Formats: sequence, structure tokens, C-alpha cells
Amino acid sequence: MPRGPRLAEVNSGFPIGFVWHREIGLGLDPDCRIQEATRGIFQRFRELGSARQVHLALKAEQVHFPRPSDGKRITTFDWTPIRYRNVISVLKNPFYAGAYACSKSVNRTQIVDGRARKTYGYYRPLRDCEVLLKDHHEGYIDWAGFERNQKHLAANACGRKDGAKSGRGGRALLAGLLVCRRCGRRLSVLYAGRYSTPVYRCDRGNTMHGVVSRRTTA
Repeated sequence: MPRGPRLAEVNSGFPIGFVWHREIGLGLDPDCRIQEATRGIFQRFRELGSARQVHLALKAEQVHFPRPSDGKRITTFDWTPIRYRNVISVLKNPFYAGAYACSKSVNRTQIVDGRARKTYGYYRPLRDCEVLLKDHHEGYIDWAGFERNQKHLAANACGRKDGAKSGRGGRALLAGLLVCRRCGRRLSVLYAGRYSTPVYRCDRGNTMHGVVSRRTTA
């Protein structure tokens, strides 16, 4: 969907849902369809309280989400079936709450076999960011709503807490070791039932596309 010459000089650092106009400045994208898709994620999360359930609900309704079709320029979009990463990236990005955060992630270096190996994309708490400017621009939700969402997401990620924890965050002995024989991705662990039985499942690829996972009970 072409968006006109007003974006010819846009800084590509803004997430989907925002535009920069040299006369007006930073603001919400005037494209109503893009605003509706973005607001829909927040609305469903208020109703369902789970990013996974939001994705499944929107997927069932055949909702599409914009994906840039021109690289980093972000001036034209393809509308594709919504994915889990679309949902989680919108919910976790403070930019949608009107805040500008700098250095949200850090790189780590460790010595492996005598050589330095650098890994990327370790997110730090927002309070530890070098720069965090609240009320920086108009957002889709307020800051209080953003903080509530982060608490819900963090609680969902922890899952059940009624058992002893291992070094990897649960009682399952093989967490982080088992892989799916179909796709090769590492299996995640869910503690289910009255006795918190560890259940291994492949949900990386499945979660992205809203497919029910296959489970293996320990």
C-alpha cells in the first residue's frame, strides 16, 4: 500500500504505526487500517491477558498485520496473516506507550574454546536503559497501561511457581536439552496438572503461526 511522498524522508527507526512528517513531527500513522490493527492488539490483550491467546483470537478472525515491503524505508506494506511476533513486539515496545528508550538491549562476550564469542539482543530492564523519555510522543496506550501489560507478560512467562526450581527455571531435568525431531527447535516446558507434571512441547514455530503444539509428558 503506497503511502505517498510525505514519507520520503522518514527516519526508519520508528515501529509500524508511527510516521514522521517534517512539518508536524512524530505522530500516529494516519492510515486508519494500520491504527486499527495496532489498537486491536492492545484491546484484545486487555480482554484476554495473554499474548498467545490474543494471537489465536486474531488469527481465528483472519486478521492481517502490515509488513514492510520496501526494507528499512517502511513506506509500503504487504498485509499478511498476523503472527505471534507481531503481537509480542507491539505489546513489549515502550514506543507504543509514548516513550523513547535508548539502548534497550546489550551484547555479551564470553570466551569459548579460547576465543571471544559475542552474542546479541539481551534485553535489559527499561529502568537500566541509558535514555528513557516518557511522554515523548503520542502513543497508543498510556504508560500505566504499558506497565500493567509488562507485569501480565512476565507472570505468564513464569508459568506455575508451585514447585522447586532448577537452574533453568523449573523441575524438568531435560529443559533446554531436548529438541523436536520434526523441526530441530528446542522443546519448551510447561508444568501442567495438579502435580505440576513437566510437559515438553515444540511451540517455537507453532506459536508463531498459531498452531496447537504437540506435547510429550515427562
